[in-house]
This record gives sequence, structure tokens and C-alpha cells, in this order.
Amino acid sequence: MDDDRGRDDSLGRLCQFYKGYEKNNEGLMTLRVGMSKTEVMSAMGKPDIYECFQNLNGKQTEILFYYTKRKWKDGTITKDECTPVGIEDGKLIGFGSEMKIHITYYESGKVKEETFFLMTRVIRFFITRMGM
Repeated sequence: MDDDRGRDDSLGRLCQFYKGYEKNNEGLMTLRVGMSKTEVMSAMGKPDIYECFQNLNGKQTEILFYYTKRKWKDGTITKDECTPVGIEDGKLIGFGSEMKIHITYYESGKVKEETFFLMTRVIRFFITRMGM
């Protein structure tokens, strides 16, 4: 009997994950660069993963990760199963693979700057695999 309940719970969680990424994919289609964070949150809801950076230039960059594809069947949402949505100073700056982020920060007492696309790691992996 407990085994059946466990299976029902697993199936229920799986259905919730599916509904979650289906809803998130629909929400992504409504996003437009320049929208306010409030508008983004209204369209997308609460993010599954959240990161925030305070740049030295005073800008706050937030990365909201939304579950949009199932890669692993472990019941845990990871970044590689999510689409990133970037908010800077309360405005949408981009989402998905086209999102470019510029961050200025301190590390070990030194000012560091980085500009990167969130898909950079995938591109580096491809170049390495192709022997370029």
C-alpha cells in the first residue's frame, strides 16, 4: 500500500514539473527586452533558481532561472534545465542564449570585469571537441 502511495506521489511531482515547464515556455514567448521586473514576474511567476550580483558601477544584475526542459529524471531542477532571464536595474535585458551580461566586481582585493554570454561554456566545449 505504501508503495502505491509512493508511486502516486512521484507521478504527482512529475505532472507538476511538466505543468511548470509548459507554463514557463508559454511565459517566455510573452517577454520583451525592456519590460519591468514586475511585468516579467507577472508573466513568469517566481523563478526556480535566483542569482543576484551587485556591480561596482552600482547596477544590480539578477538572473532568474525558469525550468523549461527536463534533462534529468531526478526530481531536482538544475540550471541546465532552465532558461535564464536577466534583469538589470529593474528592467529585462535578455533571456535565453542571447543574454549578454557585463559584471564588474572585487576578487581578492582586485577589480575584475567580465562580459559573457550564458551559453559560453557550451560553445567552449564544442570548440574543444572539434579540435579548434
